[in-house]
Amino acid sequence: MNITVESTSDVRRRVHLVVPAGDVSRIYKAVLAKVGGRAKIKGFRPGKAPRKLLERRFGPVIREEVLERVLSKSIPAAIDDQKLEPMGQPELDEIGELRDGEDLTLSFSVEVLPVLDLKGWQGADLVVPTCEADDEDMDAALKEIAETHASVDDVEGEAAEGDQIAANYTLGDEGEPTERRFVVGGEGQEAWVEGVIATAKAGAEFEVPEYTKTDESDARPEPQTIKGVIMSVKRRNVPAIDDALAKADGRFETLDALKAHLEADQQTLATRSTENWKRNAALDHVLEHNSFDVPKVLVEREVDHRLASTFGPQALQKGGQLASLLGELRTSMRVEAKDQVRRALIIRHVIDTTDIEVSEEQVDAQIDKMLSEMKDLPEKSILQLKSEDGRRQSKEMLQQEGALDALLAEVTITAGDVLHLRDPAPAPKQSAADEAEDQDHDHDHDHAHSEEGHVHGPNCDHDH
Repeated sequence: MNITVESTSDVRRRVHLVVPAGDVSRIYKAVLAKVGGRAKIKGFRPGKAPRKLLERRFGPVIREEVLERVLSKSIPAAIDDQKLEPMGQPELDEIGELRDGEDLTLSFSVEVLPVLDLKGWQGADLVVPTCEADDEDMDAALKEIAETHASVDDVEGEAAEGDQIAANYTLGDEGEPTERRFVVGGEGQEAWVEGVIATAKAGAEFEVPEYTKTDESDARPEPQTIKGVIMSVKRRNVPAIDDALAKADGRFETLDALKAHLEADQQTLATRSTENWKRNAALDHVLEHNSFDVPKVLVEREVDHRLASTFGPQALQKGGQLASLLGELRTSMRVEAKDQVRRALIIRHVIDTTDIEVSEEQVDAQIDKMLSEMKDLPEKSILQLKSEDGRRQSKEMLQQEGALDALLAEVTITAGDVLHLRDPAPAPKQSAADEAEDQDHDHDHDHAHSEEGHVHGPNCDHDH
């Protein structure tokens, strides 16, 4: 088989190949024998019908199967021969006419990983924020715990801001009974709702117009009467932050003990955030000075992962209503997804070129550390963490951290602003190519909308 490879881009290869006539003939004869053995032709026993008769009757079926067999055999063989590592399925570009006893020419394309040559980033002085936990972070953590222990209780008196009202009512004399829930002071509620629920009491009946006419010139029909009853008034009561809350949390006897535990956790979290920011700053710097193309299939996989993580697996179902609604979101995600793929490829390049190895003992220590930090893990999660797949993931995580530390060793870090756990984490930088691509996308998006006549007018991340 004659094979030549053409580089059409840094991440795309077009393979041209010639399948010898002998290979085509062998496959052709095998398919003829298969079709002839199954064909029921009057006057001929199975397998005895003349070849020309079979070709006349089953020609398209024969050629389709021959071609399928030729492609399924020759394309993988060509990929293996040229030691290509496709990132996705091959795409057929051209194919000659299939004839028994003649060579078949065809070409196909595959996406491959780029060959990286990272330059111009070593020795830089990078300013990176430092994450510190303070009293406001402690207060926020305590309030969050208190919120988890809040109760929802019936209110005997009048409703107040934030209370939830359940009402049963009908619109007009022939209206169907409707049961709805409202929040006192909630946004976007009809005017009559505000009047009814502002000082509502459980069991109180009400009768109001569905709207109020402004004046005699108001052309709307006469308002219908809304009649109903307040079924319940409920209020969310958040417990005080005291020793009782610490006991309710189930781990501590006093508030001071709970605070000591939270303080230790927050300090660990802040230290980890600072280290992650340093690593990511080094990675950002490398990417800022080394832009390169990536296979589209990897970008689409990253987009798929983000959509599935946000909206669930149903977001990836083809033809579904959600899939069509998310089409524009996919487009907007691609720039950031491409940037993420570049980062992953840089990390993989460093792992491969610096020979970062992780021992089984290091994996054991990492798993023990995770178990000590997450003491309330269910048994199923613990077994998953210790499984072969869990150990593989832990090893990959340690390799990635080692790669980021290798990048970090080549730059100088200067401490910048102090951020806290409640503050937004530093945003990753975009490479120049990504910024240009993002601007092009925004320009295309604005242009499309202008043609339609439209007028356009947080927390410290813990494992960023």
